[in-house]
Amino acid sequence: MLAGGAGSAVLEFLSKEEIKIDFLSFGSKDEFPQHASRDEQLIDSNISEENIEKLVKEYIKNNNLLSISDSSNIKDD
Repeated sequence: MLAGGAGSAVLEFLSKEEIKIDFLSFGSKDEFPQHASRDEQLIDSNISEENIEKLVKEYIKNNNLLSISDSSNIKDD
């Protein structure tokens, strides 16, 4: 859940301290999860390891946060 989640608290702190940085906030859907395994719930909520990795890579790429020399550490799947 994005609203009221951990990301909201971090953004509130950054704002209060007038810290200006790029920040990627993500979270699960605001709904009651269905009965499933932990891995299935993570995938359904878009917070699986693979999805978080994809979101971070897209954010880095779309915001030009790495120089060409730094980007060799990021592997595209």
